[in-house]
Amino acid sequence: MLQVNSIEKLIEEFCPNGVEFRKLNMICKIRTGKKDANKGNPNGKFHFFTCSKDVSYIDEYSFDTEALLIAGNGVVGEIKHFKGKFDAYQRTYVLTDFKDINVLFLFHFAKCFLINHLQSMSNNGSVPYIKLEMLANFSIPIPPLQIQNEIVTILDKFTELEAELEAELEARRKQFEHYREYLCQRDFEVNQKFTMKPLGEVATLVRGRRFVKDDILESGVPAIHYGELYTKFRTTTSQSYSFLNQVLADKLRKVKKGDVVLVAAGETIEDIGKSVAWLGEEDVVIHDACIGISSKTINPIFLAFYFDSFAFRSQLREHITSSKISAISPERLAKVLVPTPDLEIQNEIANRLLKFESLINDPEIGITSEIEARRKQYEYYREKLLTFKEHESA
Repeated sequence: MLQVNSIEKLIEEFCPNGVEFRKLNMICKIRTGKKDANKGNPNGKFHFFTCSKDVSYIDEYSFDTEALLIAGNGVVGEIKHFKGKFDAYQRTYVLTDFKDINVLFLFHFAKCFLINHLQSMSNNGSVPYIKLEMLANFSIPIPPLQIQNEIVTILDKFTELEAELEAELEARRKQFEHYREYLCQRDFEVNQKFTMKPLGEVATLVRGRRFVKDDILESGVPAIHYGELYTKFRTTTSQSYSFLNQVLADKLRKVKKGDVVLVAAGETIEDIGKSVAWLGEEDVVIHDACIGISSKTINPIFLAFYFDSFAFRSQLREHITSSKISAISPERLAKVLVPTPDLEIQNEIANRLLKFESLINDPEIGITSEIEARRKQYEYYREKLLTFKEHESA
């Protein structure tokens, strides 16, 4: 698939002494959008580029062309390629009217080198931002168009393959969610609904106690900070990423192997309910924004999968209180209904869902590992293909 050798031969043939470099403002026009961020409309007809990774929509457009869009603040350096009618936020840089360069060659080069440059040079206030001259004065290699086109063909192939894997991953996740909803509510052998009981009837619930990030160490007594449940854990874990000293840990609350830890407070309702089944041999300290759940009749992995289901979260919303933050108390969480099939059925469901989850997320065998491997391969060849020696003028 890769024609790297042929590119090296082309470089040797057409530019053995290096290639010309030009400043970015010499090969394209650089402007900014004019719209306020609040002008977006989710039902708008045209793309609206802000400084977010996501694309918004708007009811009108100011541009009808091929462009590269670069975030000027927030997610500094985030870059997108678009062709058609669109509008842009006033802190988004709009690159158009390209000369002597394949736009997608510039896009790949910018993702490889320009983003890091902008992030390192950005002004770090409350919101990082970049100035126009940081873009305008950045040097871009200009190899012959034939070489640019060949490089784009190779790198586009990588991005296409990654996009296919991402689409497959999304399809598998939706399939998994559907499977989880079904298994966590019905006996899959006889297709009957499980008996539902209040969580407080089948489990003991306890809120953790407060510790702060400055208390966290690299070793000591294992601890779970509520923020880690969003970023560090899947459905189960046998190890923590945070630790506390023994004196502090003895004053706090812990859960045991086979208990479930659930997030009980956050900025929004959606933040609440993420959970993990603790399978570590040692007791683990839990943060005061967490509730520990212990049951002798409910498999913790089955329960953690159920806590991630729509059936659970639709109930949870009714018991959450919201003021400055959203939260749920152990007493209110205890009222939420949970399925109570026989333990043998719970174990079977937990095992099935774990296997399915691994096919998606396991870093060794899951589809996410394929995506990561493809991404690293793309990054390797991108840097290799886009690194040029600058031609020295006589």
